[in-house]
Amino acid sequence: MPYKNAELERRNKKLYYEKNKEKIKSRQAAYYKKNRHKILERNKKYDKEYKEKNKELLRDKARQYNKTHIEARKKYRVENKEILKEKAHQYYIKNKVKILTQTKEYARTHKTERKELSRKYNKTDKRKNYISAYQKKNKDKLNEKYRQWAKTEKGRETGRKKRDKRLRNFGFNPLNRYFEGANAHHKDFENIIYITEKLHKSIHHNLRTGKNMEEINKLAFDFMEKTKK
Repeated sequence: MPYKNAELERRNKKLYYEKNKEKIKSRQAAYYKKNRHKILERNKKYDKEYKEKNKELLRDKARQYNKTHIEARKKYRVENKEILKEKAHQYYIKNKVKILTQTKEYARTHKTERKELSRKYNKTDKRKNYISAYQKKNKDKLNEKYRQWAKTEKGRETGRKKRDKRLRNFGFNPLNRYFEGANAHHKDFENIIYITEKLHKSIHHNLRTGKNMEEINKLAFDFMEKTKK
């Protein structure tokens, strides 16, 4: 029969606990050890049901927390970088099939949104700086990959399209005679000088931007003068 006086009941329970603390803890530990799997399964089921039932509430709380603890979260990620990386790796290994399935499904159903997000992200300074740093660090590797790709059918087709587009916009007035294996170098938007492929590729240049045009034009004119006869 419950106590009529709730305050007295709480006081008696507290006194009982203080008097039998070790005994109670020992009994609880023994119970947990005996029923560990059952308890964990029950808690797991409860957590799943609670999260499903309160999805929006928990999401709103998470958003609010993230807004008010930006610096704290950033600091935690920096200080625990390796731990978080390992946790993410272990989670991926354990849930690889599920993650890949979800990723493919999301990509299939959100093509427009993903393109728009990607377009906006690629314009940010963060993305531009990352690409610039990566290209500088891996210049030789990227150049080799491009050379290999350029030899493929798709690479050759892309190269032809780029050359055709460039030639449509440029004039083609030769200042010297063509010879076998010659490359047509545009000294400007109208005139070309036939030079060797090796010489043409010796300096990376761009007529549209003017990059290194003065240097490559000097070499082209020198070559033209030497081969006039």
